[in-house]
This record gives sequence, C-alpha cells and structure tokens, in this order.
Amino acid sequence: MTVVEAGEGYAIARVGVDEPLVADDPRISGRLTGEVPLMTALDTERPGEVESTVFAGSVRVDNDDGAWVGTMQAAFTQDLGSPRQVLSLSGTDAYAGCALTMFITDAEGGSGVIYPLAALEPGR
Repeated sequence: MTVVEAGEGYAIARVGVDEPLVADDPRISGRLTGEVPLMTALDTERPGEVESTVFAGSVRVDNDDGAWVGTMQAAFTQDLGSPRQVLSLSGTDAYAGCALTMFITDAEGGSGVIYPLAALEPGR
C-alpha cells in the first residue's frame, strides 16, 4: 500500500491486488489483479481506529480460457463488519459477449452471475 495523501481524519492510498479468486464455477476462478485507490476515514473520537474505508478501481481475473476485466468497489464501516465488495466485469476471449457481477464479503464468501451483454441492450 502506498499512501498518496493524508490529513486530519483521513488517508488516501493505492493498494495493489494480486491474489487467487476461487469459485465453484471455473469460469470465474483465476488470478485477481489490479490497482485500487482507497480512502480511509479515521475515527476522531478513538485515535488510530478506522471509522470507514471505501475503494474503487480497475481489476481483472485471468484464467486459462480468458479474462474478466472491469471495476471493483467496496465499503467497510464498523457497522458492516467485514468489507462488502462488488465486481462488475466484462469477459474477453472465451467469455467475450458476457458480463460478470459478483458480491463478496469476507465473512460470507460471495455469489455472482454471468449473463450475456446483449440482454442489457436498449429495447430488449
């Protein structure tokens, strides 16, 4: 993580992502990589404690048949507990013409859906 800016009550950083993504569906499993900017709000009543963190950035999942490319967004607050993440990705190679939307939490795992991009065309 590289801190790019910090002030009273907040910090902005860039985080490199490079980790395995394991799913029941082999089309989704692969290597998750990217760079994600994040902003952390510090709890002003409890020094050193994180109140909330949000991040959004570009990511990709590569496997032997192709890749999923798009964005990852997440939020963490003390009330939510573990971070809530949303991945919105478009397929390449064997997955061209498809999209993948995933919802992930550290505590509960994740779920997602693969669907044809044509289904989102206006007038359908």
